[in-house]
Amino acid sequence: MKRFRRAPLGRRMIAGGVVAVALLACGAASAGSAAGWHSIKPGGKTGCAHGSRFAFWARLADITKLLVFFEGGGGCYSYSTCAPGSTWFDPVVDSSDSPGRMRGIFDLADPRNPFRDWSAVVIPSCTGDVFIGSTDHTYRQGRRRILIRHRGWYNGEAALHWAFAHVRSPKRVLVAGSSAGSVGSAFHAPEVIEHYGGSHSSQLGDSLAFVFPHRLSLTEYHGLDHLPPWLRGDRQLRPGRFTMAGFLARLIAHYPGTTFARFNFRNDEVQERFYAADGGKAAAFPRALLAAERRLHREAPRYRSFLECGRGHTILPLYRFYSVRAAGVSLRDWTARIAAGRPVRSLACSS
Repeated sequence: MKRFRRAPLGRRMIAGGVVAVALLACGAASAGSAAGWHSIKPGGKTGCAHGSRFAFWARLADITKLLVFFEGGGGCYSYSTCAPGSTWFDPVVDSSDSPGRMRGIFDLADPRNPFRDWSAVVIPSCTGDVFIGSTDHTYRQGRRRILIRHRGWYNGEAALHWAFAHVRSPKRVLVAGSSAGSVGSAFHAPEVIEHYGGSHSSQLGDSLAFVFPHRLSLTEYHGLDHLPPWLRGDRQLRPGRFTMAGFLARLIAHYPGTTFARFNFRNDEVQERFYAADGGKAAAFPRALLAAERRLHREAPRYRSFLECGRGHTILPLYRFYSVRAAGVSLRDWTARIAAGRPVRSLACSS
């Protein structure tokens, strides 16, 4: 998610000629930056929580390599978390969402960046539903009420369909996301895998394990309506029984040619805040995170993880992406290997 009103559950998170024509072909596109980023407003069913217009960013560079990135932006699931002025989520898309303002994997001037020449779509979060919402929901507290347009699923789909139309046959695809986008990237990954082929695609979530003291229903978002058809009858993924670890384990088993991976800080202050809001104790979150990771490694041996000690929230769009290491391996190199379809091992800090 982004840092609250530019906070995390996480964030910070070849223009001209034929390319410019292609960018304009699907939705309204603004003038691009020097780095070739264009803002595209797709319309249709898309939108932000309070009714403002949704936009995403796109960059066409090497069309044999595609990065699909879901930004962070928090989450809202009650009157208090969704009300105007809430610090729990970001309800708008504006210039601060531009990848040209980010660092890490979006720093196109850094020669260490493994994605410098990749084509990319960057999908902001503005609906409080971790990119799985497809309904309008009214939250109430006494006589007070607030209507939230949970349109995150439609927003993600609009960006994906733009990518499918403009990057037709990439050799490599990485579906990634930070915070709220970590969950979104996993939910939208099956469509990307089915479209481009599992042997070409990988998924990497950053800083949202979606671990809570209670199992989830997600009914306020209609979120489980978007499970892949082959999963909709799974009793363990029904409302009131859903866990992210169970969902990921089933994806990993179904797509043996795809690498699924996650990065997390052991002491993530944003994830701790949401864990506590669900009735747990913030100090118990690290244990819950480690239990979820152990479950995934047990049930899905091909799952890969990178656990960083200490406190923090999100890493992919930050300078720290290049400095974090575990067991002598840099997160930068670990991520680059996943994106290239090369094998990696799970890594964890030692302190």
